[in-house]
Amino acid sequence: MADLSRDVVRSILNIQGFDPPEPEFTEVFYRINALIEGLVRLDQLDVYHTEPWPVLPFRGVPERSPGDAAPTSGNGTPHTDDIAFMTIREQAALIQSKKLSPVELTRTYLERIEKYDPYLYAFNLVLADEALAEAKQAEQEIASGNYRGPMHGIPLGVKDQLDIKGHLNTGGCDAYDDNIATEDCTIIARFREAGA
Repeated sequence: MADLSRDVVRSILNIQGFDPPEPEFTEVFYRINALIEGLVRLDQLDVYHTEPWPVLPFRGVPERSPGDAAPTSGNGTPHTDDIAFMTIREQAALIQSKKLSPVELTRTYLERIEKYDPYLYAFNLVLADEALAEAKQAEQEIASGNYRGPMHGIPLGVKDQLDIKGHLNTGGCDAYDDNIATEDCTIIARFREAGA
């Protein structure tokens, strides 16, 4: 993609009702073209066959047929033996049939978070003790025949914008470093009802 000309950039800015004076316009012109150049470089990256973090295990991309909702082995068994990479549907089927423990699944994810989050910085808050306690409760309920559905026993990670009663919710902003939720938001309450 060729750089945008000064006239094209000026026209685009005018359409948006923005008419900066010359020194600012030149800066905008250069920044827009630098952004386009960066996007072109990103578009040329082969992200589907390159592992971005060498420390993470790369399992390859499962092959899918058009219209498949999830990767499968074709005979109803999970498409992988690694529970961390199974779909929720596959995990739920194993939990329902008591071939997979919600505690085992939760521990697997907590171990992965502990191992990889120092490189990824994906979690602001990990509620490991609560997650394990809720997994044990789900396991007991399922063992006693009280299976609530496909989310029962599935551990969740949620964005730092959803209120979880009694826990800090900063929304990713230091200005809210004292914002303790007084109740669960609707989606968290519904996940709890479903046994997640």
